[in-house]
Amino acid sequence: MRERIDAYVQSNLRRERIDAYVQSDHMRECIEANVQHDLRREQSMSTLRETVHELKLAAPALAAVSAADRNRALAAMAQALADNRDRIYAANAADMEAAEAAGLKSSLVKRLKFDDSKLMACTEGLKQLAELPDPIGKVTLDRELDSGLELKRVTTPIGVIGVIFEARPDALVQISGLCMKSGNCAILKGGKEAENTNGVLFDVLR
Repeated sequence: MRERIDAYVQSNLRRERIDAYVQSDHMRECIEANVQHDLRREQSMSTLRETVHELKLAAPALAAVSAADRNRALAAMAQALADNRDRIYAANAADMEAAEAAGLKSSLVKRLKFDDSKLMACTEGLKQLAELPDPIGKVTLDRELDSGLELKRVTTPIGVIGVIFEARPDALVQISGLCMKSGNCAILKGGKEAENTNGVLFDVLR
């Protein structure tokens, strides 16, 4: 009986402490912060859904763009990178400084760096993509099933591709180039450590 009484008293004491904490200014601030975070997340998801819807509508138009125009776009992307190298380097320097201050591993910092060698590799990669054969409209299967009945498998754009990648800015350029070559729209999510560099690259390439 004594044990039950002690348990009841301790339970009520815990309840009183919890009630007092809930009513405290600190707890109210925490609750308000969580509510604001949830609101921002809902707004972000709403914006993302709108963006995806717009891309789905735009996908058929991009898929219908000629190979010549897509190759010209790739060449323009390569030129835009070269013309905006100073902006890209400045943004990357800010990301590098933040990464080092946060104590990121040297291997991650190395992948984050976007210098002359990576810029050259990206521009050359885009130019090489432009020289490759058009991947759209290739017949990969052609079979006659019956008289007057023929089965064909032809390569076509997927439409909208979503890609999540690590804090490696050159990946944004590579994925964008591949999507342009194949006539696909893209939704890209890079690592937060490369936020500044990715933001400038996206602005330059679009």
